[in-house]
Amino acid sequence: MEETGAQSTGLRFAVLGPVRAWRGDEPLDLGGPQRQAVLAMLLLRKGRPVGAQELVDAVWGEDPAPSALGALRNQVLSLRRVLEPERRARDRPSVLRSVGDGYALTPEPGAVDWAVAEAGAAAAVLARRAGDLVLARAELAAALDSWSGEPLGSVPGPGAEIERIRLIQCRLGWQEDLLDLDLSLGRHGEAVPELMRLAAEHPLRERLQGLLMTALYGAGRQAEALEVYTRTRQVLVQELGVEPERELSALHHRLLSGELTAPQVTGAASRAVRPAQLPADIGDFTGRVDLIEQIIDVLVSDSMAACAVAGMGGVGKTTLAVHVAHRVRERFPDGQLYANLRGMDEHPALPGEVLGGFLRALGCQEGEIPRDTEQRAALYRSHLAGQRVVVLLDNAKDAAQIRQLMPGTPGCSALVTSRVLLSGLSGVRVLPLEVLDPTEALDLFTRVVGRERADAEREVCRAVVAACGFLPLAVRIVGARLASRGGWSVASVLARLSDERRRLDELRAGDAAVEATFRLGYGQLDAEQARVFRLLAVPDVPGLPVEVAAAVLECSRERADEVCESLVDLGLLQCTASGRYRYHDLMRLFALRQPGPDTDGGQEPDQVLARVLDFYLASAKNLVGLRNRGTMLPVHLSRTRSAGVVFTDAVAAQRWLDSERPTVTALYAQAATTPAAPLGLAADLAWALAETFDASTMALDVARRLGILAEVAASAGQPMAEARARVACGSVLLLELGERGRAREQLSDAVTLLESGGDPRLLAWAVHVLATVDQFQGDTDASVERFDVAITLYRRLGERWGEALALATLSKTYSDVDRLADAERAARGALEIAEATGDRAVEAFATQELGWIAWCQGDRQRAFEKATRALRLARGNGRRMQEGWSLIRLARLHLADGDPVRAESTAAEAVQALTETADHTHRGNALLLHGIVLQRLGRLDDARERYASATELYTRLELPAAARARELLDELTG
Repeated sequence: MEETGAQSTGLRFAVLGPVRAWRGDEPLDLGGPQRQAVLAMLLLRKGRPVGAQELVDAVWGEDPAPSALGALRNQVLSLRRVLEPERRARDRPSVLRSVGDGYALTPEPGAVDWAVAEAGAAAAVLARRAGDLVLARAELAAALDSWSGEPLGSVPGPGAEIERIRLIQCRLGWQEDLLDLDLSLGRHGEAVPELMRLAAEHPLRERLQGLLMTALYGAGRQAEALEVYTRTRQVLVQELGVEPERELSALHHRLLSGELTAPQVTGAASRAVRPAQLPADIGDFTGRVDLIEQIIDVLVSDSMAACAVAGMGGVGKTTLAVHVAHRVRERFPDGQLYANLRGMDEHPALPGEVLGGFLRALGCQEGEIPRDTEQRAALYRSHLAGQRVVVLLDNAKDAAQIRQLMPGTPGCSALVTSRVLLSGLSGVRVLPLEVLDPTEALDLFTRVVGRERADAEREVCRAVVAACGFLPLAVRIVGARLASRGGWSVASVLARLSDERRRLDELRAGDAAVEATFRLGYGQLDAEQARVFRLLAVPDVPGLPVEVAAAVLECSRERADEVCESLVDLGLLQCTASGRYRYHDLMRLFALRQPGPDTDGGQEPDQVLARVLDFYLASAKNLVGLRNRGTMLPVHLSRTRSAGVVFTDAVAAQRWLDSERPTVTALYAQAATTPAAPLGLAADLAWALAETFDASTMALDVARRLGILAEVAASAGQPMAEARARVACGSVLLLELGERGRAREQLSDAVTLLESGGDPRLLAWAVHVLATVDQFQGDTDASVERFDVAITLYRRLGERWGEALALATLSKTYSDVDRLADAERAARGALEIAEATGDRAVEAFATQELGWIAWCQGDRQRAFEKATRALRLARGNGRRMQEGWSLIRLARLHLADGDPVRAESTAAEAVQALTETADHTHRGNALLLHGIVLQRLGRLDDARERYASATELYTRLELPAAARARELLDELTG
């Protein structure tokens, strides 16, 4: 997660696009182009002073007017008023300082997008040197995502032009490095579309041409790779009068001689990565020698091997399984998969959800992951076929939960842990795990407390581990408690532990040992630690960020982190990642059973859940406000006490959403099952996130849980919470899953509730999405009628973002049926609002529609100008899904313009972009278009594959386009 709260000034700046500034999430008015130029020149010096004359030359040129120096002083004065509005006239500026005869602007760390991008690129270099290509690629991709358009926008002056060229060249170099990493990772087919685009834009850049040749050859397109060299050589000779450099010529020779071996894999397999998901091994693992050897013998056998370790809670199943998996990982060179199935939780992990995570880890793109669990399981087994992968399934509920998660071919192995003896799974060897023997338990205790201390009271130590029932979890917790209390003797711990066991003598030995151990640790906590331990157990989520802990506890992030870490040190809480915590499931159950004194502030579970939801809703408001410029949605949502997460940019917001999606989904489920739960907060959170157009492979699970939430709200007599949940559910079903029928049901029920009295903003969005349902079904009249209603509601409410988006979508509805005048009027209305509010996403949408309209009206030049600008805007806003939409329109223009080569590369890029999202409807459109272009080029086998994929996708979505795709496929096959 990438999160930035307000710092001492809260100022943030952007130069990798239009020059902009914010205080917190509020945009600042930077004035005209010359003022922006002064600010940009200072920002790019990274705090170093710039002389007044140097600034004048950079902004006004080498022959400025005599008044330029005075104009500079005025611009600086105006900038200071904007950057430090509360500074009194006599106070010394702290942001934009005078230094000598010039000025210096010292931004805070991470406050300038260029500095953030540079740091990411530097981290990528270090990761590549260390051999971690996956991390290097992630860092470099994040650095490139910092761009939001042409650097420095339209800032004037020779200084800006020099810096603009430098930044553009730097970005191009990073793009080359990123694509080089893709090739090193075996992603040849994925890299081809982007390389084709860049190579066409920079025909004299030999490194790009060489990368394109390598990608084409690696994708099995050897003839095209050789054509790239021939074309490049011709351009170099004709334009510069030179032959290609030695590196490019050598690559050409290697391709001709066959020295560069092309991979034989294609499709999804060519993107296979080596997952390494195992949790860290425990350094002081003790005992279990014979059992470990038995498990290893099973796992490394030649057949598809599976072993299940069963035992009571706290007996050390997970620790043993992780240790064994690390022992055998070298025997499984294609990777290790891990999932905590949360079998004892109130909401165990769903097989489909786990399969989605596994498929992503194996290199499957978002759009390639099926919605159906059976189909996911089949694709999962296909990915594992011929591989050697070990799969660790931890904490399974029963055999039904893991049946679809088991590998299906020899070479792969599965290791399962469970508290029950799994039955009904053929070919799985079940091994019971008992407590440690006395010697092993004593050895473990000694490792935790230290040999010197244990040797001093050896017999007492034996009694302590016996009182722990020889359970590893209990032994570790008692040892950790003793290690943290230097003044305690082992005998004093034994006395406390024995007393607890006597209180629990009605329980069987193992449970008594665990309960006694927990009570021993809990009883020694101070009041604040005990309160934290109780309250943080309430959220039933896979992981709890420290910021959420701070919101629950009403304290600073630093204090929450400090007290959580103290619980980790005592073995009562687990730290799964920096700033993220969770309970052992037994520990959480114990914590939930502890009564809280008055110091808890009277917080019941529903009140704690309310604070967690309040934090996430506040964060969602910040996210929506950042992404959907001009929206009034936050005003229509419940008021929040928390500030939530404040995001630096859209990329940071998306990363947060990706990391927190499992937690948010779990919160929907908990809100639906907790008595007196804050259903309104949960429904508001769902509504807010539905308007972010966040397509993800968790959409199935999200829709299912939102449907349940809506039914619970209906039963509880909360119609507005029900309406919010139904609108959110319908939005997910349509915009992410393409399920028009179910989406219409949910949205229609919500509209019925809202028309009898409810939030008009929610009604507008519900009608808006219903209009999109009509559009997808080809019912233009109904779609237009609903859009008119939605737009009218938006205008009454002053909802600029919703109005602009509805107009842009209405424009597409019109243009699809050749009502060009209506389409242009709607698109221009959308564009006007988007430009006024600064919403680049809607601006891109409206611009792409205007480009298509211009083509239909016979204006070729304007069509390509608009389509190219739309694509640049879409890339700048960080939404891969919208980039795919723009690429489809541009590819259609190239095809209509008689340029099938460019149409092919653009359509292929559209397919790739939409495959990385869960936008199945538009992915089908891209596949169909790509097939048409490939057929035009004579690549019939490739075209057939695209038609088949489009037919399957449209059929599954029950879209009318399935008939057209089937017709093209049949014609080509016939």
